[in-house]
Amino acid sequence: MDLISVFIIIVCIMAAVLFIWEYIMKKSYMVAPQGRILIYGAGKAGKLLAIRIIEKCKYKSWDFSHADLIGFIDDDPKKAGTVAIEDITNLSVSVLGAYAELESIIKTHNIHSLFIAIGYPTSNLPHLGDVIKSCKKDHIHCYMFNFQFSKLC
Repeated sequence: MDLISVFIIIVCIMAAVLFIWEYIMKKSYMVAPQGRILIYGAGKAGKLLAIRIIEKCKYKSWDFSHADLIGFIDDDPKKAGTVAIEDITNLSVSVLGAYAELESIIKTHNIHSLFIAIGYPTSNLPHLGDVIKSCKKDHIHCYMFNFQFSKLC
């Protein structure tokens, strides 16, 4: 084998590895949340996410065409029971309760996915670990949204 053949083989192997890596990474981030969604946080990030879900649109690599927004959870007692968002289709979405009612809301409304939509720092949500544990226990997909997405469990 001459030097050019070895070089071509190495380039082909590197290209294959990069292609496989890109495929795996895209698969892990190309998530299409389906079913009934609950948003934890009725602030700016939560409302932006809610609009994307209601409009059934694609946001970055996320496709919400098969997702239904059920409501919000928020620890601000003034927001409980209020309409957090009304869109142009006159669909209104309310704050269903606070962290203390999370498990019962998940069961009552048959929630499939929970999006935590709070601004940084995450110290704004002191029981983040408990929320994630609760989602794992109930087999609920849990995501973090702060103008970017991260899958937590």
